[in-house]
Parts: sequence; structure tokens; C-alpha cells
Amino acid sequence: MATSVKKNKKITKTPGGITGKGFVPGVCPNPSGRPKGRSLTTILQDILERKVELKDPFSKKAIKRPIKEQIMVKLIANALTKGPQSLSAIKEVLDRMEGKSLQRLEHSGPDGDDIPHEIKVSFVDAPETKKKPTTKKKKRGS
Repeated sequence: MATSVKKNKKITKTPGGITGKGFVPGVCPNPSGRPKGRSLTTILQDILERKVELKDPFSKKAIKRPIKEQIMVKLIANALTKGPQSLSAIKEVLDRMEGKSLQRLEHSGPDGDDIPHEIKVSFVDAPETKKKPTTKKKKRGS
């Protein structure tokens, strides 16, 4: 709240600041909250839940199942037959859906011992400084 001074010097508070368009106490500026939207992950989840009919690489029969299951079957089939040719696209989908896997790092010294560390502190005497004698200036005209 802004303050304004009237002619009789009484201070009053103006709701909404100087312009009256600012925040007013007790009034929520966005009562409905953040607008609801669909994230890319939500859209991807919806697409992966759709059922499609594809030929199963193992049984050679057409089977209708969710896309995410078809991807997993294809991943296993490619791993067994073709190698890592289409692995990057499937990896991207899995990272988006399940989260990236953690990479654990170990920080240790030689032979798994603690990392050697040493802190050296040394104090050095400061050189003596010569102080200049202070002189008082006399005021003129006194």
C-alpha cells in the first residue's frame, strides 16, 4: 500500500498502491491458479497407451496391444537380431517415461581409501610500519 499525504498532514493508505491497480490486501489476483495444460510427458503417455495391431516378431502373428508394449517387444527383438540400430529412439522414449537411470560415481583415493588431503596454515609476521608524526595545522585569523 502506498501512502499519501493530504493538506492537513494526515497520512492515509491507498489500496492498490499509487495507481490503485496493484495488489490489494485480502484479494487473490489469480483465484483459479496456474492454467492447466498438458505437458509433453502427458501427451506421450496418452499416445503410448493407444492400442495398435502389429505383427509380433517372435510369433509372427498380428497382436493388438498398447504402443508401449509394442516398443518393448521391438526393443527385445532388435537387441536379439539387429543390434543397436534403433536403440536411440527407444532410449529417448524410455528416458521420458521412466526417467533417466542414475549414474553412480565413487570418489575415493588409491586402493579405495579416503582421498588424501592436507591443509597447511602458516602465519607470517607483518612488517612494522613507520608512523608519520601528526602535525596540527593552525587556523589563520584566530
